[in-house]
Parts: sequence; structure tokens; C-alpha cells
Amino acid sequence: MKERRIPLFNLAILFTMSLFGQDTAGDIAQIDISTGLIQYGNTDEYISKTRYSGSCAPLSIHWNHFKEGRGFHLGLDITDISDLENSDIPNLGASILDFKLPVNHYYRLGSAKLSGKEISIYIGPGYGMHVYERKQNVAQGGSQEQKVSSFLLQFPLRLNSRVYFPLNEKWEITGETGLNILTASLRSDLSDEFDAQVLALNKNFEMLFYLTLKYRLIDRILVFTSFKNRLTYITGVDQDLHMGQTGGELGLSFNLKRKR
Repeated sequence: MKERRIPLFNLAILFTMSLFGQDTAGDIAQIDISTGLIQYGNTDEYISKTRYSGSCAPLSIHWNHFKEGRGFHLGLDITDISDLENSDIPNLGASILDFKLPVNHYYRLGSAKLSGKEISIYIGPGYGMHVYERKQNVAQGGSQEQKVSSFLLQFPLRLNSRVYFPLNEKWEITGETGLNILTASLRSDLSDEFDAQVLALNKNFEMLFYLTLKYRLIDRILVFTSFKNRLTYITGVDQDLHMGQTGGELGLSFNLKRKR
């Protein structure tokens, strides 16, 4: 059958028409390890209504296994920042530990042709754990009285999507999105009081976007670069919390198995 180039605006139609097609990616299992530089912004009203910002090098370790139209993903993302700055008050800073353990399941929705290459799209549910702790660093002799710590523990339920586009035998592109739908949340200033709630999308909005370009060095090892953007707006707890992360990462990907 003769292949045709398909405009981008027709992709949605083609995905729908080819539901549950054969997965050309075969059996793929990979471990990705990466770090890089991200810009981190934070407004935590347990401590201050002022925005703090800084940069750091996060650590990410992710396991992906795709086979027969299904996929599984287990991740670990650690962000540790010791020098968040308040631009309005130079001697006032903060440190943050942000720990995420995402678990995602994917199911192949369909495929389409673009410039003679097949694109595969997956959707599925996700869940996991998110631990956040912020500590305030106040210079000695400071007169401003503030809470010294803030803590958040969450167990989110998400909806995820993933697009896989092999450019050729060496290069491949992956795009991922995620959106929290329902979240069990525990918020505290590490005192004797805790605010525990189950929050819907309108009270706990978190959206992420990843775009990754991989290059195969040898059969079992790939190098990659990623652009990552994550936005969090939590308004359904005792004090609002807003976070943003944007930046790039470099990493290595190890193929444990790959069969076409």
C-alpha cells in the first residue's frame, strides 16, 4: 500500500481510525539516568506570600517497559535546592527537598504516518507519591518572624499520554504529558496540626510536559536530552502552594532488551 505524508492536523483522525494497532516498537525495556539545570520557582504561603526562585541540578532515574501495546513506567525524581532566594529581602533564603515517585501505566491508542515514519500514541492512568519540605533560612539578627518549615505529602491519581516517534535507526523522539485528576494531600508546618484533604483538579492542579530526543550510540546505550516543564498550583489546603520547574537535562539510556 502506498504511503502518504499526513499533515499534523489530521493526526487525531488517524489515531482514532487505527485504535489498537500492532506496536512496531516491539519489546523495549530501558533505564534512563539524567541530570541537568532547571529553574525553580516557589511561593509557599505557610512561610511567605513572596516568590522565591533559584536553579539546581535534579536527579532523575526512570524505568520504562513497552511490549505488545502496553507500557509501564516507574520513576524517581529528586530536587534538592539549598539557595532559593527572595529578591525583595537579600538576607532571606530557603532550602527545598522535592521527592517524586511516579508510577504510570500506558495503553496503545493508535498510530499514524508522518513523513513515512510511524508515530505511536499511548494513554493511561498514573499514581505515586510526592514529598515536599521547605525550610526557611533567616540570617542571624533578622527581625522578621516567620514559620521555619513547611511540609507536603501527596498521593496523586493522574491521566498521562505518551507519543513515540522513531526518526530513523539512530534518532527517536518521545513526548509525555501528565495531569493530576484527584490527590490525597497532607499539609503541615511540622507542628502538631495537619491539614488532610482529598483534592480535585480545581484545587490541586499539576501539569507536566516532557520532550526527549535520544541518539543511539550502540545497540544497548543511548544518549538523550530532555526539556521538562512542571507547574503546580495547590489552593485547597490550609495555605496555598505554587511551584514551577523549567529546564533541560542530559542523560544516558540503557536498553535491557529490544526486540523488533
